[in-house]
Amino acid sequence: DGEYDVVDISKQESKTSHTQIEIPSLPHDSINLFNSHQLDFYKSNPVLKKAKEYIKSRRLDTACNAPSSLYLSLTDKVHKNRLCIPSYNRSGKIVHYQTRKLLDDDSPKYLSKTNSEKSVFGIDQVTDLHHTIYIFEGPIDSFFVENSIAIAGIQESGSTSLTDNQSAALQEFCTLKKVWVLDNQSLDSASKSKSRQLATNGESVFIWPKNCAQFKDFNDMCMHYKLDCISNKFIDSNVATGPEAILKLSN
Repeated sequence: DGEYDVVDISKQESKTSHTQIEIPSLPHDSINLFNSHQLDFYKSNPVLKKAKEYIKSRRLDTACNAPSSLYLSLTDKVHKNRLCIPSYNRSGKIVHYQTRKLLDDDSPKYLSKTNSEKSVFGIDQVTDLHHTIYIFEGPIDSFFVENSIAIAGIQESGSTSLTDNQSAALQEFCTLKKVWVLDNQSLDSASKSKSRQLATNGESVFIWPKNCAQFKDFNDMCMHYKLDCISNKFIDSNVATGPEAILKLSN
């Protein structure tokens, strides 16, 4: 879904850091966008229509690794009129969410839940029946690959790509191979830099093939070809690490 800059607004949104408060699992008055009764009730709302169009055009409702629901709040003070993408833990409980702007005059592109540590999107759908976990930055691209997760961005510098919380969540699958799938390195200099960093640290990285040079990310490719799932074989056949990956990224 293009660049993935998540803004943590906990400092701006919460003035009562010394007060113990319970943070709701979803934005205020969230509408379940996969619930036909709720959609019918709000059907005349223009923002809801915009959300439905966005979901349909991006194939988010039919993608093979989509969450069980997406949400929209029309009243939340911070996340109003934004697509809410929930993250579930292994028990099926919503533990985090990110919201993406729907309206052109809204900003920033992504926001994360207040006072909530980064989680692993899609961890609830990971299975050890697969030999590999595919790690994306943004959730939307991970919708289209089985056994994939998303971590809401990585740093371009430093040796640690996951938070302690995310590393702990993945310990259950420590025997599975991890492959990083970032945006198209030929179109995104930040993605190229991050991919090089990961490969230098011994991580396995998906290198976008030349015949996919026109696509910026997996969602873009799925929209073009009208796909709901990209095969694991396609990713595996374009994976490299170490000097091999760095050489491919230089071409």
